[in-house]
Amino acid sequence: MSYYKKVTLKDIANDSGVSVSSVSMILNKREGVSFSNETVEKVLSSAKKLGYEISSSPKKNGTPAYNTQRSAKYIAIFCPNISNSYYSTIAQSIEQAAYQKGFKTLIITPFRDEGYDQTACQWYCFYYDAPMPTVFRKGC
Repeated sequence: MSYYKKVTLKDIANDSGVSVSSVSMILNKREGVSFSNETVEKVLSSAKKLGYEISSSPKKNGTPAYNTQRSAKYIAIFCPNISNSYYSTIAQSIEQAAYQKGFKTLIITPFRDEGYDQTACQWYCFYYDAPMPTVFRKGC
């Protein structure tokens, strides 16, 4: 089974001939740094050519946010049985604390199935382009 590989900053950097950090600063419109118009155009052109997802939703400072999903902070909560009040209370507490710290949560209920557990973890890593999710596993 083949998966669609999302375009990374490294892909854009290789294509445009600049560093990964330069690509990041340009795409995130980082304040306090400047690049030549030629460099900015090369990076934006490479991003568009490679199919990099650019979000039109604004950041807090009003500038466009590029690929905001990838830069968001996520926590995966592996909860064996969400209908059990013990686990649902813990998951809810984690979700509330995470929200206050700017994290988004994803609750996964593998029902103590190790195969599903691994599949969900792989999916999470692929979809969010994460090396390894932050995982809470209680009672598994």
